[in-house]
Amino acid sequence: MRGMGKLRRVGLAPGILLDESQPLPAQMQLVHYGKDSADTRAPASILAAQELISAGNEGVTWLHIQGLPNKEVLEEMGARFGLHHLLLEDIQSRDQRPKLEEYIEHIFVVLVVPRWQDGEVVLEQISLLLGENFVLSIHDSCQDITGALRERLAQPTSRLRIHSADFLFYALMDLIIDQIYPLLERFGATIDAL
Repeated sequence: MRGMGKLRRVGLAPGILLDESQPLPAQMQLVHYGKDSADTRAPASILAAQELISAGNEGVTWLHIQGLPNKEVLEEMGARFGLHHLLLEDIQSRDQRPKLEEYIEHIFVVLVVPRWQDGEVVLEQISLLLGENFVLSIHDSCQDITGALRERLAQPTSRLRIHSADFLFYALMDLIIDQIYPLLERFGATIDAL
């Protein structure tokens, strides 16, 4: 049930990360790309992403985390990328409403992906972080919807490869919004049948 995560946080100071086991262990994939190449690493690490970003390499670094990162992973992410503790809490809380927050060095977005599963609508959370030459994405599901973007990045003629990180950020948001249409079609067909 959505909203139950907030009950576990009652009385805690803002920004406190809970130390709990996650039902969906986090799997990381790292893509570094530019006009002339696209390299993918799986499994990946937060350290590897930070090294690519700080090395001053041209291009864009994208770290995608599929599943739920535990407290240690979130703390490492916060330390290596200078992320605010409230932002990390928002990633860990699976019941966030869609929102956009601007920080000094990055933009943070939380979106909800509705999915039809076992006869009901399931809401998944995707958190996106845009930095100067990188994007972090965290999807709290076992179903990866970002594979289509990695396939596009592998193509030498992809428009994604000639643009900066903000275009990947936009493409991820577009991909997330596109996930709504199959559900709307299902509802439309149900209404038409009435």
